[in-house]
Amino acid sequence: MVFGVNAALDQRLFSLRPGDDRFDDTFRRGHLFDFVLPNGLPARGSVATAGFDELAIHVAVNPKGDNVRFHSGGFSAGDAFGTTWLERRNGAWLQSTPDGFRCRKALLPALADLDAQPRGFGDRGKLIM
Repeated sequence: MVFGVNAALDQRLFSLRPGDDRFDDTFRRGHLFDFVLPNGLPARGSVATAGFDELAIHVAVNPKGDNVRFHSGGFSAGDAFGTTWLERRNGAWLQSTPDGFRCRKALLPALADLDAQPRGFGDRGKLIM
């Protein structure tokens, strides 16, 4: 998830400031963006407004079409799929749940070996409801 948020920040789709969304989110379907992980694996992300200055972000590795748009994309979105929310009103951190990640067993070592460094946001924090 950290690589996905970093990629979206690099592509200037949004900033970490509340309300600073620079992507088209017509009908809250999510804006798609592509990037490559440091180990060369292709990835596709989706970012959508979630209200209260939060963003809903989904990422698929070895993506399959546009199913990454959906919170329940799972393996129909790619060989690995994760979902999170980026809080921006009271700070900047990822709000994730334990069931927000799915990964094919063969891909897990390649992803676990990556060193993800968040750029200006926390990689975990309080889940606000």
